[in-house]
Amino acid sequence: MICRLRGIVLEREPPAAVIETAGIGYAVWLPTKDFASLPAAGDEAIVHTVQLTRDDAPIMYGFTNESERRAFLALLKISGIGAKSALGLLSTMDLASLAGAIMRSDAKALGKAPGIGPKAAARIILEMRDNPDLAAAPAEVPVFARATESLIALGYSAAAARKALAALPTKDYQLSELIKAALRQLSN
Repeated sequence: MICRLRGIVLEREPPAAVIETAGIGYAVWLPTKDFASLPAAGDEAIVHTVQLTRDDAPIMYGFTNESERRAFLALLKISGIGAKSALGLLSTMDLASLAGAIMRSDAKALGKAPGIGPKAAARIILEMRDNPDLAAAPAEVPVFARATESLIALGYSAAAARKALAALPTKDYQLSELIKAALRQLSN
């Protein structure tokens, strides 16, 4: 499997680009935001890739960093989520937003991506909540994860803790503020 390409961008036609490495031009499909950050034709680019064989054709997907590549692979492991849906999800939201939506059980945010309905969003939340590839993505995830762990340590169930945290307005919280707000939510 080809995991990384470093070469010259020959063509850019959304959502794919052709990158020449060692005299071979590779067609690489990219999420929208990664495509936008790709250098102009004639410049050097580095993309982290996943090569899949679907039907009878190999297809290569590219990402600007290894974390997105791992998230893409993790999404592909979920039943009912294919490469097109996973790419759509990573095009709709960055990795930090994806991880935050999963930690908050925000199916509505995930559902904004093409090909992701309510059932698929619920599966993504269920199967990726404890994914180590997402744990280090955004600053907010460790705070929500630590708050969940703290509430569980206080005797609340994991489901109740997640539900209370998901009900809170989205904003930047300090850990202590988040726990206090969740405890107020749980006492109602």
